[in-house]
Amino acid sequence: FATLGATLDDAMTMVRRSVHDLEDDGTDFAAQIDDAVTSFDGISPGFAVTLANDIAKAPAPVSRCFTTVIREALSNVVHHSAAHEANVTLRDFPAFWQLVIQDPGPAVSESDGSRTAAARPRAMRATRVGSRLAADGVADMRGSADELMRGMGLADIESRVRALGGTAVCGPYEDGWRVFVSVPKKRWTMESRD
Repeated sequence: FATLGATLDDAMTMVRRSVHDLEDDGTDFAAQIDDAVTSFDGISPGFAVTLANDIAKAPAPVSRCFTTVIREALSNVVHHSAAHEANVTLRDFPAFWQLVIQDPGPAVSESDGSRTAAARPRAMRATRVGSRLAADGVADMRGSADELMRGMGLADIESRVRALGGTAVCGPYEDGWRVFVSVPKKRWTMESRD
């Protein structure tokens, strides 16, 4: 019960920070990214997340978007992969910000909970469901509830990034999974000149 209580306290702290950050235009980009990553580092025995961040600061909407994408992507790794590690990389390029989250896999088999690379085609179907959700606003109801939930998570990532004028590509990469996000700076540099 003590462990459960501590876990619930940590979860409530994360929720409070997230709600507070929604109203905060003066966000600390590096701190928010670090919080998102460290909330998953060690979440299960032997699971580690590596962070490489060379973005010193970004506008609050970009910070919120990247933080949410990191949490969603790492949650998917924890729930749908046998990976014992994940990498989060943020790069500050002259014209855009880039975020990459990837795990080495393999995926968890849906039928028996075993961890095999054979489950990857199911994850790919979830990506297509996510694309249809984003494009059509209508889910393909032929998939399982688990596929639809993952599809909605991926569609949420795509939608949040698209709202900032960026692109998101989520899908298989080698034996694992990768979320690749790019957000252009042009909009933000134009606004700061006004």
